[in-house]
Amino acid sequence: MTMTGRIHSPSGIQKLEAILHQKLGHQDSHRAQAAWLAIAFLLPVLGSCHPPPVNLCPVVHNYRASSYKKVLHRWTRSGMVIRELDTTIRASATYFSWDFCQAYAAKWATMFGLSATEAAAFRKKLLADKSAHIDFYVAVATSNPNLNELHDPDSIWKMTLIGANGLRAHPEHVEHVDPLTDTQKNLFPYTGLFYEAYLVRFPKTVAGRPELPADDTKKFTLQFAGPKGKLLLTWKVRHRGPCR
Repeated sequence: MTMTGRIHSPSGIQKLEAILHQKLGHQDSHRAQAAWLAIAFLLPVLGSCHPPPVNLCPVVHNYRASSYKKVLHRWTRSGMVIRELDTTIRASATYFSWDFCQAYAAKWATMFGLSATEAAAFRKKLLADKSAHIDFYVAVATSNPNLNELHDPDSIWKMTLIGANGLRAHPEHVEHVDPLTDTQKNLFPYTGLFYEAYLVRFPKTVAGRPELPADDTKKFTLQFAGPKGKLLLTWKVRHRGPCR
């Protein structure tokens, strides 16, 4: 069974995960992961919604920290693949778009009490990085913890970014966020128990071809594929054609 491109209620999931953690404590990890699988099957019951389309144009926003949750939702996709009890993956990914980076910078500045000068410098650096690279924050949970090693070149899960006309790119770098801090959990609250987090960077261009994703992109997809299945997280694009 495959579920892709949906955004599930994080509050309901996290409540179930917290109860599971409290009940199991430090008991056998395989029991904990098996119990987590039950949560995965309950996801449809918790409710889901179609993710909103996005705009890739570099529009300037003066976001406040209070806008962050809404913008995070806009740029995050979640899904899961279930084949057998020990071959499950659940993943959420946030695309660091021009729009999201501005909200992220506002949230960061408020969280750490940056001065106006410091906040402007942080925002400028974040947008400069976005102009040179394609970045995602990815949180992944698997029923077998040994299979949750996306940073390992020998990982069974291979990530691919798919853009217009089937243009494909593979990660330049995958950084394992370990240990997870309260900062990551606050900024990306879907990073629950049993999750590993990664910062994934793709090249902006492939062999001199148009940028990924390009202005005329109708959608772009982050694919997780391997012997255990395939998961597609897709962002549909509202704006089509060159940005003005």
